[in-house]
Amino acid sequence: MRHALNAVLLGLLLAAPSWAQPGPKTGPVLEVVKAFDDFRTLGLAVTRQGRIFASAPSASTGVSVVEVNPRSGAVTPYPDAAWNDAKSSGPHWRSAQAMTVDTADRLWLLDNARPHAGLPPMLQKLVRVDLATNRAMRIYSLADMMGPNDTANDVVIDVARNHAVITNQSGKGSLIVLNLDSGRGRHVLVGDPSVVADPSRHLLLNGKPALRTDGTYYSSHANGIALSPSGLWVYFRPINGLRYSRIRSADLADASLSQAALSKRVEYLGDGVIGGGLAVDAKGRLFAGDLEHASIMMMTPGPGGKWRSVLFANQPDRLAWADGFAISQGWLYISNSRLNESFFGNNLPRTGPFSILRVRLPD
Repeated sequence: MRHALNAVLLGLLLAAPSWAQPGPKTGPVLEVVKAFDDFRTLGLAVTRQGRIFASAPSASTGVSVVEVNPRSGAVTPYPDAAWNDAKSSGPHWRSAQAMTVDTADRLWLLDNARPHAGLPPMLQKLVRVDLATNRAMRIYSLADMMGPNDTANDVVIDVARNHAVITNQSGKGSLIVLNLDSGRGRHVLVGDPSVVADPSRHLLLNGKPALRTDGTYYSSHANGIALSPSGLWVYFRPINGLRYSRIRSADLADASLSQAALSKRVEYLGDGVIGGGLAVDAKGRLFAGDLEHASIMMMTPGPGGKWRSVLFANQPDRLAWADGFAISQGWLYISNSRLNESFFGNNLPRTGPFSILRVRLPD
């Protein structure tokens, strides 16, 4: 099985075609860390030492989580071939949607277990992996806290308070606070304006509303999430809508606060681009992918507590859908997943490779 999986992975990576020639760009150069043909990278994590991990949650066969060698570009199934065997009877990745490295330099992967044809249903889970041994150390089942319409999307780890915060993009929309000692979780901000999709604002692809493959309008509640390096703030947003928000990590951890009291502690930062993934650097600047304009935006605090949004980087020959983000050693890493060309029912043509990009953070 190990040889078969490695053969599939090798075929994915060696079959890459030649793509479009460079075009006009705005801002700093987006460097290509790794380009893929059929590995539809979405989740992304980079350690403080520069180890790079990526996931392809839509993969129903073959490898779905890899480590990328930052020097040679070589990839290996992570943490091993068995975890990448979709039909394994043991623990394995079903749909590794998101990943993150916490301030203790531990790797976490969020698997929302989206069903695949011909495979039995599985439970959504959060997995902690020890980077020293490359072994899964604990699996947190989300079964008891996820309803039939709930879908985990992204995650941050608050080491100081030992809990995870997970975005629930479906159902009524919410954040999920998971106690990493007990393994128990609770939904917070359920249906709050800060996490719920705006029904009047569609995600536009080439000027037309994004469609699911069944022809219905696409919509996502709480989607991207980021934790400030200090651990003080959690930033989050739905895809559909322009609203950006944050809340103190301590407030999310306080189980004594009612839903109404917690809602009052959400800070509205202002309107910005329609985006998915988020990242916050050590200077408190918030980065988001502009999904409608193939760009990366930067938000900074402005007068009156409202944040202002400016274009940070745009490189049409390389960037199509900036989603997963990671920050390490002064670089912003981007998962260029091309979901606009590979996921939706709009049937847009593929214009380039799936890739991991990086750009220097501004001074």
